[in-house]
Amino acid sequence: MTISKLQRNLDTLDIEGLSKLWRETELDHQSAHEESVPTPLGAPSAHHPVQDPDISDWTEFLDIFQSPQAAEMDHNQPKIENMRYYILAYLLSATFKDCSIIVRLDPDDQFMPRVQPIAVIDLDPKSLTRLRKWEQLDREIVLGYNPVIRKICVDTR
Repeated sequence: MTISKLQRNLDTLDIEGLSKLWRETELDHQSAHEESVPTPLGAPSAHHPVQDPDISDWTEFLDIFQSPQAAEMDHNQPKIENMRYYILAYLLSATFKDCSIIVRLDPDDQFMPRVQPIAVIDLDPKSLTRLRKWEQLDREIVLGYNPVIRKICVDTR
C-alpha cells in the first residue's frame, strides 16, 4: 500500500505535465530573438543544466517533500521555479513503479501460509535521460488508447 501511494503522490504532474512545465521553463528563459524550439525533455540546455541527482539532491528533495512547503504547492498550476522538484519527484516515482517485491510463502500451514519477504529489487535510481523515452511512450499509449472505450480506474477508490 505504501509503495502504491508513493507512486501516485510523487507523480503529481505525470509525464505530460512534466513535459509541459519543461517547455514552459524553456520558453520563459528564451529571449525574443532566440528560436522557439524547446530542448527535449531531460536533455541539457542553457536553461536546464541537467545532471542526474546525487545523494545531496535526494536529501534536499526529501526535506522539501516532507515539509509543509510541498503540501502548499499547487500541482494544477506548477511553478517554473519548482522544475527540479518535479523532475526528482517523477524519477523517484518511476523507481517505485519499477521495483518488485519477492516473497516466499511457507507451505507448512495450508490454511494460513506465512509470508516471508525475501527481497526488494529494481530500486536503482532512474536517469534523466529516460524522461524523453517515457514522454514518447506516453504519447504512443495515449494515441493507441484514444479509440478505446474509457473505463474507471479502481485503484484510486
